[in-house]
Amino acid sequence: MKFYIIKPKSQRISPPLVVGILSVYPDSESATSIDEADTVILQGNWTLSKYCMNEYKYAKSKNKKILEDYRFLWKYRVHLN
Repeated sequence: MKFYIIKPKSQRISPPLVVGILSVYPDSESATSIDEADTVILQGNWTLSKYCMNEYKYAKSKNKKILEDYRFLWKYRVHLN
C-alpha cells in the first residue's frame, strides 16, 4: 500500500503518525503525490488550511481511500488485558 499524508504546509509530518501507519500496515510505503497513492491520510488540523482542503477535494475526486490520522496514533488505541 502506498500512502500520502495531507498536512498543513506550515507543519511537518508527525513522526508518531508515520510509526502508527507502519505498525498497522507494515508493507506500506510513502508516496510523493496523491496520484500515485492508494490511501490518503489526513493529519490533524487539516480543516484549517485551504491547501489541505483542495488536496482533500482532489483525492475525493480521484476516489482515493481517505483516513483520519487518529486511527494510527497510539493514544487512541484500545488495549485489552
